[in-house]
Amino acid sequence: VYNEASSLYPVDMVTECLIEPALTGLGKNWQSRGTGVSEEHFYANWVRNRLGARFHHASSQASGARILCACLPESHHEIGLMLFTISALTRGYRVLYLGANLPLEEIPAVVGRSGTRGVVLSARTDINATMEHQLADLLTRVGVPVLLGGPGSDQPLPVFEQAGGVRLGSRIAVAVRVLSSHVPAFVNGGSVGR
Repeated sequence: VYNEASSLYPVDMVTECLIEPALTGLGKNWQSRGTGVSEEHFYANWVRNRLGARFHHASSQASGARILCACLPESHHEIGLMLFTISALTRGYRVLYLGANLPLEEIPAVVGRSGTRGVVLSARTDINATMEHQLADLLTRVGVPVLLGGPGSDQPLPVFEQAGGVRLGSRIAVAVRVLSSHVPAFVNGGSVGR
């Protein structure tokens, strides 16, 4: 079904109408079945492999601004972030994908070395006050927009936002549009990245 849908429809539609509902169903029902965790892990790994192949192909064609994409510390569920990066790649962004559980203190050095124009972080769960203050502090150290996506970004984050942070929300198509308003992939028809 995935292969057929991917050959017929845009990546955003496949993500929103097929992958996200399947993952949500698995996530909600894993406790009700004796093999729920196994099923969730199997599907997550299967999707990760498919997305990895798509990521590799789309990366070779991207020539726009570079964005760093990673999950917050202690966040190990990265499929939502992977789906976001595929969507960003199809719009020309070059993605520096650092995956799950990235220490925030490493981000400024990576941004400096890579020419990254924006940082997109994924929050699977609610953000507590300590993490919100750490994200606000990160903004003062990176010199580029910091955008927070995933379900954890659906909550109000006044400290983060007052520091200049941007909440993307949990809807991938909306998040990519918000990203483009803060970090354009291209300026005046040309690349904005190195």
